[in-house]
Amino acid sequence: MMPQQFRRPAVLSIGRIYCDLIFTGLQSLPQPGREVFAENMKMAAGGGAFISAAHLAHAGRAVALVARLGFDGLSRGLEPDLKIDGVDLRFLERADDAGPQVTVASVIGNDRAFLSRRAGSALPTTLSAALQWKDAGHLHIAEFATLHEIPDLVRQAKAAGLSVSLDPSWDDARIHDPSLLAACEGVDIFLPNREEAQAITGYDDPAKALDALAVHFPVVALKGGAARARGCALLIPIFIWRQRMCRLSIRPGGPAMPSMPVSSIPARRSRCSSCTRCRYRIWKPCSAGGGRRFHPAFA
Repeated sequence: MMPQQFRRPAVLSIGRIYCDLIFTGLQSLPQPGREVFAENMKMAAGGGAFISAAHLAHAGRAVALVARLGFDGLSRGLEPDLKIDGVDLRFLERADDAGPQVTVASVIGNDRAFLSRRAGSALPTTLSAALQWKDAGHLHIAEFATLHEIPDLVRQAKAAGLSVSLDPSWDDARIHDPSLLAACEGVDIFLPNREEAQAITGYDDPAKALDALAVHFPVVALKGGAARARGCALLIPIFIWRQRMCRLSIRPGGPAMPSMPVSSIPARRSRCSSCTRCRYRIWKPCSAGGGRRFHPAFA
């Protein structure tokens, strides 16, 4: 059971769980025909779904992991890592074909390179129960590949009254797909890094990439690694309840405005260059990203 001190509504974090083999202390990446030795290596639970869930729990937000995990040795080795206070595992499916699922991460300074292997399907048998969980208010999709495998996932989430965020994650097979944005229709919060945004939009300039993505998504946050993040936002309902009502708040769990029909909420663009307050007064300035502003839910 989830401890009561975690703030609700809860977030459902869906995606694949990887066994991360993290190599550090490298001077260079390996080249064909050559061997490179790392000073250190660590095995840890990884994948965007688990990492997001762990960070949300650390921030005090109730969160449940919606994923599959195998019975192989590497998957079993991750079990202690998954048992984090605040991360609910009731929707974690165990299946023989769900592993081994591995990512080899090579870390050089602030940069990283990955080699991954997926196993089985991304669709947990627990998905329907997760979407109907009474505590859930938001679905976070940890990689576009999961949405690609479950193309009606956003529709299902919206039908259950949930808002949706998506981290596209880098996937050579799909990041340049011209149909990617159309497949993401209905996503409320889009969370690419700079390389992903460039690949999706064709713009090297982060500001232009943000503007291009803002046409398709109410909220866009462009992750910049050590360079922090940039963002632009629209006024949207943070959590959409099953009766098609919403509650607007400065941040999840914070002071909330009275509920109102979704259709009555204005979708007004807030320019990143200044602090513009809508008539519901839920915007506030953020110094991250060189003076640009985050959506208040993440400020």
